[in-house]
Amino acid sequence: DALNRGQQNNAVILWDNKLATAVFTGTGEREGFEAPNAQATDTASWWWPLGGNTLTMTFDAPTEINAVGIAAHTLGSDGVPMRLEALIDDVWTVLYPQFTPADDEAIMIMFRSVTVPAIRIRLISAAARIGVVYAGLEMVMPQRVYASAPPLNLVLSTSFETNKSQTGQFVGRSIIANARPFDTTWTHLTETWVRSDFLPFILAARRDPFFVALRPDRYPDDVGYVWTAGDIVPQRMGIKNFLQVQV
Repeated sequence: DALNRGQQNNAVILWDNKLATAVFTGTGEREGFEAPNAQATDTASWWWPLGGNTLTMTFDAPTEINAVGIAAHTLGSDGVPMRLEALIDDVWTVLYPQFTPADDEAIMIMFRSVTVPAIRIRLISAAARIGVVYAGLEMVMPQRVYASAPPLNLVLSTSFETNKSQTGQFVGRSIIANARPFDTTWTHLTETWVRSDFLPFILAARRDPFFVALRPDRYPDDVGYVWTAGDIVPQRMGIKNFLQVQV
């Protein structure tokens, strides 16, 4: 499609969610799983239609966006194809063509910047749950990460409960909690850029989760919907005016 564009080489963060004040509406909804559930940042409530339906998000005013993030969904496990569309010149236009996610991990869809009054997610032929949707302008990190960049969809942190017999024999195991810990460091960031571009993100990340794609050029499916365990604190590197940050 003409609106598609190549992936960024550097890491991309989607945090300034322009859908936070949008109006969410859906078709074919189940009771208790209405469209506004997908506007919340939590991952425990969902929009869940009865079949192949649409989730429409209308901005307060025409808004510039070039990325959409989707998390807490079942598109992969339910095998449901989806398409991303935007209302351009009063016509619903494809922003990203139909695809079926391979799993239920977070998704970041990137496209050429457009200013639109509304976007929508169209589920093709079947139902799936969608818990979180962000849209906005991606923040491209000015430096790449190399050895410090974890493969987000390969990192696991699992808590188990193992059952044993009185004689110590293995009986079974249950997973009681699982997570994907995210920890990486960006170096050689200019103080000017950190103060102008990164500081607003630091302040917002104290409250809200965000989407991150560390190597979207080589691994576009390696995306995380993450939140911080504490403040992000830039540190001086002792080299010119460069700072480093650990997220």
